[in-house]
Formats: sequence, structure tokens, C-alpha cells
Amino acid sequence: EAPQADEDRLEAISAEANRLKQQIVDAKKEKDFARSRRQSIEKESVCEHTNTAKQIANYHCRLQAMHNTITVDKEEANSLRQNCRNDDRKKQSQQALARKLKEEADLCKAHKAKLVVEVQTESDKMAALRAEVKTYEQRLKEALERKVLAEAEVMAAKMAQAAQEQLEKEEEDETRNVTMMTGSDDEQEEDDEEEEARVLNDLELSYEGLELSSIMPVPAAVRLATGHISHQEKMSKADIPETGILEREGIEFGRWTRPSPSGNKDWTEEELEAEYGEHLRNLEKVLLELRQEQAEQAEERRCQSRLAALKQKKRQEAAAAAARAGKRFPWSMGNWLRSEKAEAPDLKNVELARERNAELGAISECSEDAYITALGRLCLQLPLDLKLSRLVWLGAHFGLMADAVVLASVLSSLDSFSMPSPLFMREEADFVERLRSAASARLLFDGGELSEPLMQRQLFLEWLAEFHKHHYVWGDKDKVLWARR
Repeated sequence: EAPQADEDRLEAISAEANRLKQQIVDAKKEKDFARSRRQSIEKESVCEHTNTAKQIANYHCRLQAMHNTITVDKEEANSLRQNCRNDDRKKQSQQALARKLKEEADLCKAHKAKLVVEVQTESDKMAALRAEVKTYEQRLKEALERKVLAEAEVMAAKMAQAAQEQLEKEEEDETRNVTMMTGSDDEQEEDDEEEEARVLNDLELSYEGLELSSIMPVPAAVRLATGHISHQEKMSKADIPETGILEREGIEFGRWTRPSPSGNKDWTEEELEAEYGEHLRNLEKVLLELRQEQAEQAEERRCQSRLAALKQKKRQEAAAAAARAGKRFPWSMGNWLRSEKAEAPDLKNVELARERNAELGAISECSEDAYITALGRLCLQLPLDLKLSRLVWLGAHFGLMADAVVLASVLSSLDSFSMPSPLFMREEADFVERLRSAASARLLFDGGELSEPLMQRQLFLEWLAEFHKHHYVWGDKDKVLWARR
């Protein structure tokens, strides 16, 4: 029984050993299967990660290309905007220059009209003076006619008186000597004929002088008619126009001179003054007026020449102004700066500006070989200082462009909240109340951050929400005014 029990035990042990061996074989198979499965999973994971990395790299490249495209588009838009601003400024400058030239042209026209009015006034004065001269000449002729007629009447009265005396004398002597009467009558008739011829001669000379005044200078005509030439003086046809009386050359003027009132051949100064002084003074007035007329004509010619010279000068000044304007406002600002020859800044200030730009990243390094970075190009396009432009640039890189723009706008503008001042508030209680109200309003939008820029950003967001909550649009003026308040 004991051996039988041992055999049974051995069989059981061998069966257990076989079973364990079989389990070991199964475990090895499972291990190999798990190893192969793990390797396949690792391969799949590596492939999947490789594809994911490729996709990420592809997306990153596309994102970088899109970012570059957006940057180029922004730069192009900014350059176009700057060109539009420059065009507007040039247009405004050209309009200002055109207005200035128009004002100068209006001033020239007004001055020209003023000169034309002055010339017209002078012409009217000259015409009036000519009319006065003609009036004086007519009056002089009428006075000479009246004088000649008066002299003729006086001579006729003298002749009648002499004839009457002669008749009375003849009646007295008729009874005394009849034989001598005949001879006396003949002599008297000859004397009467000589006196009549002399009177007619004087009348003809007076009328001749009056007629000569219309075809020769008035002083010469009066002197010719009145005998104001010495007995040595002779006149020819070159001096005396052809008339019915004076038609021989070399006639002695003494033959045509009537005697003085005293009966002498030569006239004294007193007789000439009494007889012709007034006429001579009138003639002097006429000559003075003629000289004034000639002077006015010369002045008119001088005014016309000055007007022509002034017009030429204005044209030259306008041309020079246009040339200067063309040089002053050229199309290229660089040419204008070079033409202006601006003074160079201080080297110390240039060095400080270079250090500050390099510190903020606007240029690559603090040296003369530095180049402008992307931040520097952005700063050239934005109407902000360097720090705020850097804020916008960082916001664009971190995907917070809207917030960065809002913060830059807030920091570059005035404070939206009112700040009470004791300078304008007399009551201390009112000042404290207003100060507390302003601080409460600031803390309401601060959100516990204790930051002025973030508080201003939150205020802007609340304003946008309130604005769009009521469906306001920018075309509604009343709503826009409310929003601004």
C-alpha cells in the first residue's frame, strides 16, 4: 500500500508538473503575443504621432504664411492710408496756395480798377479844363470883337464931329471968301478921305488880328493886331499867315501900327497897360491853363506808364510766387527736407534715442549697423508712442489684438471719469462727496484688480454691451450723442 501511495503521489506530482509546464508554455505564448501586440501598438503610436507632428508643422507653416500675408496687407493698407493723407495734405496746400493767388489777383484787380477810376477822373478834369480854355478863348474873341466895334463907333463919332465942325466952319467962311472956298473944299475932301482910309485900315487890322487868333497863337495874333512889336522888327509870310492885307514878304510892321492915343508913333508903358493890360493878363491866364493842360497830359502819360509797369511787376511777382510755391511744396517730402537743409540734431540725443529703441525692440541692436525690426515698422505706421505700439504688437502675438488696441486707445486718450478738484469746489463736504462718488465708480469697473487700464477696458466693454443692447447704429445721431455722453 505504501508503494502504491507513492506511485499515486508521483503521478499526481508529474501531472501537476505537466500542468505547470503547460501553463508556462501558455504564459510564454501570451507573453510573446503581448510583446508583439505592444510592438504593433508602439508602431501605430509612432506613426500616429508622426502624422500629428507633420500636421502640426503644416498648420504652423500655414499660420506663419497667413500671418506674413496679413502683415504685408496691413503694411500695404497703412502705406495707402499714409499716401491718402499725404495727397489730402498736398491738396489742402494747393488749395491754400490757389486761394492766396486768387486773393492777390483780386487785390490787383481792385488796384487796377482804382487806377482806372483815377485815370478817368483825371481825364474828366482835363476835359473840363479844355472846355474852360475854349470858353476863355471864346470870351476873348467876343471881348476883342466888342473892343473893335467900340473903337469903330468912337472913330465914327469923331468923324461925325469933325464933319460937323467942318460944316460950321465952311458956313462961317462962305461969306468972307468965295474964291478961296473951292480950294479949301478940295483940301478938306482929301483930308476926309485920308482919315476915313486910316480908320478903315485900323478896323481891318483889328479884324485881321481877331481872325488870326483862330489860326495862330493868340498872343502873336494880339501883338500883330495891336502893334506890340518894335519898329526894328519885321515879319514875313512865315510869321504872318496869308490874308487879304498881309501878302507881301518883308513888310515893315511899323506901317500897320496905329498911333498911340497921345498921337505919338511909339506907345508908352502906361498907354499899353491902360489899353491892353487886361487882355494881356487874360492871355497869360490862357497860357497858364494851356501849360497846366500840357502838364496834366504828361502826368496822365506818366500814370499810364506806371500802371503798365505795375501790371508787369504784379505778373512777375505772381510768376515768382508760383515758382516758389512749386519749390516749397514738392511732391517728394525728402526733396523738400533736403531743400530746407534742416539742422542736424545733437549726437548725444541721437545716441539716447538709439539706446531706447534698442531697449524696446524697435531696432535690432544699439549700433549704427542696426536694422529696423517688425516692431519698429509697426511703430512707424501707428499714431502712438513706442511703448503703446509695443503693447499692440505683443497683443497681436498673444492673440489679444482687440484688448491691446483698447488698452492703447485708453492710455493715449483722456480719462473717462471725472476727477473733482478743490480748486473749483469751495465746500469741503461737496468735494469729499464727489471724490467718494468718483472712487466708487472706478472700483465698480475695476473688479478688484486695482489697475487703471483694466478698469478702462471693462468700462469700454460695458459701454459696447449697452450700446448694442438697444440696437443703436452709428447713423442715428441722437443715439450716437447719447453713447458719447
